[in-house]
Amino acid sequence: MKTIILKHQGIGSGKIKRRMLFSLDFSFRKKRERLTREELGNFSERLERKHIIDAKKPKKKKNRDMDKSLDFLNVNNKFVFDYWNKKGYPFSKHLAKMSFIAVRSISQIDKAIKKYGKDEVIKAINLCHDLFTNPNFMFIHHKAGIYKISLATFVKYSTSDLSFIENTNKKLYNLGVKSWMKECMKGKNYLNKFLFDLKPKNQAVYEEALDIWKDFKQINFALSGRENHNIILFSNKILQFCKINDMKPKEFLYIYNRHLNEWGEKPIIAHTGYLITPFYWNVKIPNILVKYGSYKSINEINLMTWK
Repeated sequence: MKTIILKHQGIGSGKIKRRMLFSLDFSFRKKRERLTREELGNFSERLERKHIIDAKKPKKKKNRDMDKSLDFLNVNNKFVFDYWNKKGYPFSKHLAKMSFIAVRSISQIDKAIKKYGKDEVIKAINLCHDLFTNPNFMFIHHKAGIYKISLATFVKYSTSDLSFIENTNKKLYNLGVKSWMKECMKGKNYLNKFLFDLKPKNQAVYEEALDIWKDFKQINFALSGRENHNIILFSNKILQFCKINDMKPKEFLYIYNRHLNEWGEKPIIAHTGYLITPFYWNVKIPNILVKYGSYKSINEINLMTWK
């Protein structure tokens, strides 16, 4: 059984064109075929008409509320609203028009100002923006709960927001953040919990690994907080790998440096996150060490276990 859409000018009237959906119980070579009335008559006994769909759809009515200016309720709400918009990325910018997000934002801000005061809300916005733009901020900006954060979600995540964060950004959900405004009102020192604070187990190994990677990525390349964090994890992995394989970290770093330098043109897309994956350490690194003669076979290498 095949389904074919048949079009014919004789069906309908004026500019309105109609489509007829048929089910054919025979093999038809073309998926779409224009048929005349005579040809339709020949197939009439073998066609089962399902339904007729009017191709001309009614125009959607324009929502006139979208043209109305936003009701700020009071001057304090307008001040906070405008202040938020001036902060820029990664905060979403809102138009002063009637929309679901804008109305919800004003409602949330109005409650927050009545409870905490305008100055405290402004201070929280400043701290939140500083946190989100800090290179050591532990969350990537395209992650749920961080990406395109609105004024309303800054004040308080909705139930649907929290459900989405639980499924897509477990790390943030497990930290129990339900309102960035309330988190930021706890002060700058408290917000340090959202920044990378990992220290290398061996400073010398970390610095050498950092120098190798900086040289690989190009001279005067400024590593971001996230990349620097990955290099620390990478140096810690070097120590762990060398320990289980009775290898000196300096020997490993010498071979690794040779490997990067022999790549030829330095790839623009190279990133440090790749250095701390199980695939890199259980597949790539063993192959590199065998290639440069540290081991005769991959079977001689003890692989690290990953949680």
